[in-house]
Amino acid sequence: MVTERLTFPVSGASLEGALHLPEGVGPFPGVVICHPHPHFGGSMDNNVVIGLCDGLVRSGIAALRFNYRGIGLSEGSTNADGQDIQDAVSALRYLGERSEVDVNRLGIAGYSFGGRVALRLAASQPSAICAVASVACPTKDLEDLAVQGITLPKLLINGSRDRIVSVEEFQRLVPQFQEPKEITVIEGADHFFLAREEALGDLAGQFFTQWLALRVESEEGVVVRK
Repeated sequence: MVTERLTFPVSGASLEGALHLPEGVGPFPGVVICHPHPHFGGSMDNNVVIGLCDGLVRSGIAALRFNYRGIGLSEGSTNADGQDIQDAVSALRYLGERSEVDVNRLGIAGYSFGGRVALRLAASQPSAICAVASVACPTKDLEDLAVQGITLPKLLINGSRDRIVSVEEFQRLVPQFQEPKEITVIEGADHFFLAREEALGDLAGQFFTQWLALRVESEEGVVVRK
């Protein structure tokens, strides 16, 4: 895996990020990862964020994690409403401009508050991505009708022992989401997914491999999935 620390622009400021690239020759599919709530210690160095990145790279997918404005080395402040989604859109734009990444095969994922950001972006700007994954998204956002109406492929994950996003509420709400969707409860995991990072990464890698795969038809009519 190749990791590059970087910055990219957003509304007159710059955001801190880290791009993780698989070994081999691109262009690769790419996924932006959104971190937990910045007011409660969330950053791109969160264990779940890194676990998702690692799993994506193992699956041959480029992963970009970043800090929202005002976090780490990212400039600005985190106070503006909807600013987190703007930051994620800028991250997607930057990722799609990289020569190593296929702009037509982009996805977004997020954990906790970042799962909210990922779903809200998918609901408001579906043309920007091909698929979305959300881990332990807050209940109030799972209740949002616009989010439930997302028609893009989606992966929804929760822990069976999550006391912040109860598994009972999760299981009540996610059947209301439009297809296609994959729903997974990780047994024994709480909201922080300690020691479950690799399992999360594998789930994300499998999901995005399926939905970001490139189909190429040869002259002989053979379909190759990359």
